Amino acid sequence: MTYALSRATGPDGDTRWDRTRNTWTAAESPVTETIRGVLATPLGQCLVDETMGVAWDRVDKLRTDAGVTAEAEIRAALKRFIDSGEIRNLTVVVEVYPARDTLLFDVSFEDVKLKALRRVEGSA
Repeated sequence: MTYALSRATGPDGDTRWDRTRNTWTAAESPVTETIRGVLATPLGQCLVDETMGVAWDRVDKLRTDAGVTAEAEIRAALKRFIDSGEIRNLTVVVEVYPARDTLLFDVSFEDVKLKALRRVEGSA
């Protein structure tokens, strides 16, 4: 079942291209692509909706609470999708590597319309 059509994007945010059909690849789940965009956008940087995005500036990777803070900020950014009923069963796992100045996140959720589990991984 398809409830909407959206372009699939890679981890770098670029649209995936299907060379055999000479067109962009359709996303399996449009809400997954939306969430991928939210996680890649710093809060306040989206010109269309300044409330969209994650407050990454509030996460200090050198602090011992960086993982907990990052998880809270990710949950806050995705709350609108839970409240609207687009996703449920949100799981956020964050790993922080201060020596490498790296934060990895793994976000899993259920796409309510597709009744399917989806996952978005990334770094900040």
